[in-house]
Amino acid sequence: DEDSYQIMLIDHYDRRGEIWRFSEAHCINYYDVPTFWSTVETHHDLRSGRYVAVGLDNKDPVNTFNSPLSESNYSPQALRSRGRR
Repeated sequence: DEDSYQIMLIDHYDRRGEIWRFSEAHCINYYDVPTFWSTVETHHDLRSGRYVAVGLDNKDPVNTFNSPLSESNYSPQALRSRGRR
């Protein structure tokens, strides 16, 4: 999208230069934030006829983009405490 710089469609080519897969991002505007965000991404393999949809969240609560954060949330100690090994 030229206004949000969000990638919405990608063509994937093989080594012969032929189209192999394509990916789409289905986006919506969150006007109150404001931001433009992907709700679901689909990846289609044209040769096998398969696809995968990533980010299906119909049963999840609506995204919140206004969580109260401070610089201390990004300190090395804070990041270590939230990390997983």
